[in-house]
Amino acid sequence: MKKWIALWTAFCCTAFLIGTSVIPVTVRAASVTYMDTNGDIRIRSDVLPLPADPDTAAIGQAGMTAWYYTDSDILYRQRLRINGTINLILTEGHPMIARKGIHVPAGSTLILWGQSQTTGTLQAAGGSGTAGIGGNKGTRAGTIIINGGEITADGGNEAAGIGGGSGADFENITINGGHLTVNGQEEAAAIGAGKNGTREDAGARIHLHLPISQITTAIRGEAIGGVTADHIGNCAAYNALHHLSGGQMADSTEYDGSAFMMTIPSEITIGDPLVIHVGRVSLPQDQTLQVTVGTPDGFCLHSDGDLKLPYRLTSHGQQLRDGDRILLLTASSSDGTAILNSSLSEKPRYAARYSGTLTFSVSVT
Repeated sequence: MKKWIALWTAFCCTAFLIGTSVIPVTVRAASVTYMDTNGDIRIRSDVLPLPADPDTAAIGQAGMTAWYYTDSDILYRQRLRINGTINLILTEGHPMIARKGIHVPAGSTLILWGQSQTTGTLQAAGGSGTAGIGGNKGTRAGTIIINGGEITADGGNEAAGIGGGSGADFENITINGGHLTVNGQEEAAAIGAGKNGTREDAGARIHLHLPISQITTAIRGEAIGGVTADHIGNCAAYNALHHLSGGQMADSTEYDGSAFMMTIPSEITIGDPLVIHVGRVSLPQDQTLQVTVGTPDGFCLHSDGDLKLPYRLTSHGQQLRDGDRILLLTASSSDGTAILNSSLSEKPRYAARYSGTLTFSVSVT
C-alpha cells in the first residue's frame, strides 16, 4: 500500500510539471498617446510595455524598430542596452530609473517621447567610464533623440551625461523638447563627447531645438542654470531657436581646438534691427566658423489661427534666403557682428498676433 501511494504521488507531480511547461506567455501591444515634435498629441497602437524585470539587460533587435512605453514604475539594476531603433514613451505617473544608465551603441538609436513636454520621468546614471545615456568606455555612442520628458542623466567617470563614454564620442544627438538635467564628469561634456573623445568625425553633431532655459547642467556639485562652454561642446554644428532664454547661445568649445560664444536676441519685432554677435573666437589656422540663418516657416509669420504674414530679412540690403550665410570668421578673427533688418512684405489684412521662428546655425570646419 505504501509503494502504491509513493508511485501515484510521483506520477501526479510529473503530470503537473508537464502541464505548466506548455502554458504560453503573451505580451499584448497597447494604444498609447504621446506628444510629437510639433506639440500635437498622437496615438500609437503597437506599443509594448517596457519589461519590468529589474535585471533586464537589453531591449530591441538589431536592424529593427520597436515602440515601448512605461506601464508601471521601472527600476533597472543592470545597464540597459538598446538594440536597433527603440522609441520609448515615458508615461505620466510611471517613472523609470536606470541605475547603471542606458547603453546606446553605435548603429543603434534611442528616441524618447513624453506625453507632454515634461511629463514622464527618466533617471539614468552611468558607471565607470560610461555615459548616463549613450556610450560605454572607449566605444562610440549611437544616435540619441529626445522629444520630451523630464530627463536626468549623469555620466560616470570621464563620461558625458548624454553622449560618449570616456575616450569616445557619439554619432548624433538631437534634443527637440523636454526638460533636461545633465551632468558630465571630469572634463567630459554634459551633452557631447567623453573626456579625450575623438572629435575628427564631421558626423558627430549636437542639434538643440529648445530654449536653453530647459537644460540645466552642473559640474563638481555646482548647479549652473542654462548651458556654458564646458558643458555642451565637441560638436561640428550647433543649432538653437531664436527665442533662447536670456538671448545667449552656449559656447561650443574645444572642437579640434576651436572656441566661440554667440549672442542673439531672445525675441525681435519686425522693423527693429537684429544683431548677431560672435565673440571669444579661437580657431586653428586651417578652420573657419560660419553662421547661417534659416526658418521652418519660410520667412512667414503665423497667427494663432490660419493667418499668414510674409516678411523679408536682409543683410547689407540683400534679401536673405533660407540657409544663407550671415557671418564668416577665420583664425585671424576674434569676433564678428551681423546686423540684419526685417520688414513686412505686405500689410496685414486682419488684426491678429503674429509670430515666427528663426534658426541660427553655427559650424566650424
